[in-house]
Amino acid sequence: MDIYRPKAAHSIREFLIEIGTIICGILIALGLEQALEWIHWRHAVERAEESLIPEVQQNLLDSYERVALRRCMEPRLAMLRDALLAPGDGWQGCR
Repeated sequence: MDIYRPKAAHSIREFLIEIGTIICGILIALGLEQALEWIHWRHAVERAEESLIPEVQQNLLDSYERVALRRCMEPRLAMLRDALLAPGDGWQGCR
């Protein structure tokens, strides 16, 4: 196995080639790291979206139920409000 042993650059051209090689290596490493991070986060987002589906479905059912029961609940809530605001010694409850 060959081991690269750095040599002192004897000219500006050699120096720029060494710097260019180092920069290319760094850019390749950073690009690969970013690609791996993107893949990792894509999988994390997919798992999060899949785990949210049941909760969103339940929220839709709950909201539909509340809309459906609104007509029934408004008169009852108004009766309770009136009973609470009525003058008197205290809350007697509704019958």
